[in-house]
Amino acid sequence: MRVLLVLDNCEHLVEPVGRVVAALLRAAPGLCVLATSQEPLGVAGERVWPVPPLELPAPASDADPSALEEFGSVQLFVARAASAPGFALTAANAPAVAALCRRLDGLPLALELAAARVRTLGVHGLAARLDERLTLLSGGHRDAPARHRTLRTMIDWSWGLLTDPERAVLRQLAVFAGGCTPEAAEAVCGQAAVAGQDGSGRVLDVLARLVERSLVVLDDGPMGPRYRLLESVSAYGAERLRAAGEADAVRERHGRYYADLAERVAPRLRGPEQRHWLERLDDEGANLRRALDHAVRHDARGDRALRLVNALAWYWVVRGRLAEAGRALAAALATGPHPPAAITPPRALATAWHTAIALTTGTVEHPVTIDHPSRVGHPGHVAEPPNPTAIDAPGAPGIPENTEIADIVGIADTPAVAEPGEGGSGARIRAVLRAYDALDDPHGRATALWLLGTAQLGAGDVATGEELVDQALAGFRALGDTWGTAAALSVRARHAMARGDLDAVRHDGELSARLFRGLGDRWGQAQTVFPLATLAEITGDYPRATRLHRAGLEIAEELGLGAEVSRRHTGLGRIALLTGDTARARAHHTRALHLARAQNFRSGQVSAEIGLALGARAEGDLDTAEHHLDALLDWFRETGYGPGGSLVLAELGFVAELRGDAATALARHLDGYAVARGLGDPRALALALEGLAGARALAGAADDAAALLGAAAAARDSVASPLPPAERTDVDRVTAAARAALGAPEFATAFAHGTRLSPADAVRDHVPGRSASWPP
Repeated sequence: MRVLLVLDNCEHLVEPVGRVVAALLRAAPGLCVLATSQEPLGVAGERVWPVPPLELPAPASDADPSALEEFGSVQLFVARAASAPGFALTAANAPAVAALCRRLDGLPLALELAAARVRTLGVHGLAARLDERLTLLSGGHRDAPARHRTLRTMIDWSWGLLTDPERAVLRQLAVFAGGCTPEAAEAVCGQAAVAGQDGSGRVLDVLARLVERSLVVLDDGPMGPRYRLLESVSAYGAERLRAAGEADAVRERHGRYYADLAERVAPRLRGPEQRHWLERLDDEGANLRRALDHAVRHDARGDRALRLVNALAWYWVVRGRLAEAGRALAAALATGPHPPAAITPPRALATAWHTAIALTTGTVEHPVTIDHPSRVGHPGHVAEPPNPTAIDAPGAPGIPENTEIADIVGIADTPAVAEPGEGGSGARIRAVLRAYDALDDPHGRATALWLLGTAQLGAGDVATGEELVDQALAGFRALGDTWGTAAALSVRARHAMARGDLDAVRHDGELSARLFRGLGDRWGQAQTVFPLATLAEITGDYPRATRLHRAGLEIAEELGLGAEVSRRHTGLGRIALLTGDTARARAHHTRALHLARAQNFRSGQVSAEIGLALGARAEGDLDTAEHHLDALLDWFRETGYGPGGSLVLAELGFVAELRGDAATALARHLDGYAVARGLGDPRALALALEGLAGARALAGAADDAAALLGAAAAARDSVASPLPPAERTDVDRVTAAARAALGAPEFATAFAHGTRLSPADAVRDHVPGRSASWPP
């Protein structure tokens, strides 16, 4: 005969119950025991069946009531809340219901207690007050056991079963955000395991018992095990931590551990292990933010906050989290006395990071970085980081209003910074570099020069950017810093591309790629894709350009670099467009646009929209092309970035020409020529001359058109950059119109005359009217 014996709620008697069950099983071979308990009985032959919380809704389902109803936690909450008058799950309250279920960890009792409060607070009011859950969630059924009537008494019941070391570790685990590794638990909770001794060796044993008691959750992922508390248990533990008078000491240990971790990891982000350490910092993001917040609020000198932000700055940049970086750097720089008693290397470096990020995101003069391929024209990407208005030193979190950056870094006697009327970027760059005049920190100075030179990409000041990066390169080489050398070369190649020096692009880009490969730095290798792929594109080697973009895409996907994935899709879309595959081009550019929007990556959106505009014009959809281009022109005028503006004006001019509007075409191309003249890139000037030739041919001045085409060809030849066949559509159309009007001999004569003219002479002699309206 077989018998099933059910034993419920055994956790408070687990040892005696275990002895009884073991004796019964020996005496009755046909007996099967089903026991419920917060921890196993520890009997031979026992099979443990964890009972997880109810299934939680995915964030993607929040706005869809029908999708939410598929999840067990929502089903229970809705069923219990149905007793509240007028309650029903709707599109209006679905996000709040989903958030409640997630924040209550899918715990059935917590959900039932919360549902009972809907009658008096409503769903949104309940969600807003959930930080008070331990007092808020009460009032269970009168016929329920006392421990099931409130959330607090439920956890109290489990707490009462713990030993003193288990209670100490559990309450100290509440200091972590998003869980912790075993090493972190030992470092922060080690003193709790054995009172009065170094208890680090026993922390894992205590953690194991807490996992068995279902009070700590073990997540065993690819990066190794992590321990975490359910949110309700964490709130309870935090209360107990404060009551024990340990909160300050534990937060201090937590802050020290994560500052040390950030500094240990920082150099490992620049080499073959970078993917592993990027993912490790991803996992620790919430803890790092909590450690930084504690340092900003409680470290009077500000040393630890500066250590943290300097160690994490590169991680934030690689991950594209520039808004977060800017806020964190601003908060760290606001710590300590104002102005500081002395400039220190950490403060100077943090200021360099903050200034470079502010310049890059557009906080100062709205610069934006654009990769502009062969016609100066068709961008590969626009490297503008997310949310450009979210960070700035004055008024940022942790910084008093009206605080100048000079006060923060300790250079209050810098008039160019303190006077608001002067243009911002040059003054701020000088202020940062002046700080290093008082320091013996050659590596910090080289890093600052590189950061500031990088921030000039797309700011319209190529010469300043190159000068800064040249100095950084010399500094890194003098120090024997291979990574710094490779990084500076990569940026210098982009600056060279902006002014059309293709030999310099090739030299610096290839050397940078070689150095990064030697270091095993995959991120660095991805940064050399744009200049090298653009060179291949300029020479018409589209297979090589495609291979380079695909290699960059593989790296970006491997490292989880969303912005870089967007850029590489834009590059692939550009090549597809040049090879005549407009459908594939549209697919790549649409994908790039969606990714950029998801990342809040404004420049990526700009680059993708340029690709969509070019594709629309190639397909004859001039209205769609013009719609994209008008919006882009507004953006480039706002940012003042010339290479992008010259391209968009040329494209708008060609749209007008194709519509037969010679006057508008001429005006657009003249504006584009004014921008190109300021850039000094022969390819940009050639593009403007080709557009002007089209406008003149349409107006019946075929001799002017032929001469302008000749001048454009000479400009391209001056940098050994003739248009490849795939990019000659506009030039061939204009050439055919002018030759048909003049006849071949006259066309050849006028064209030859144009090849002997400078761009300025060609415009003076063959274009009526002038324009210098850039920027407006």
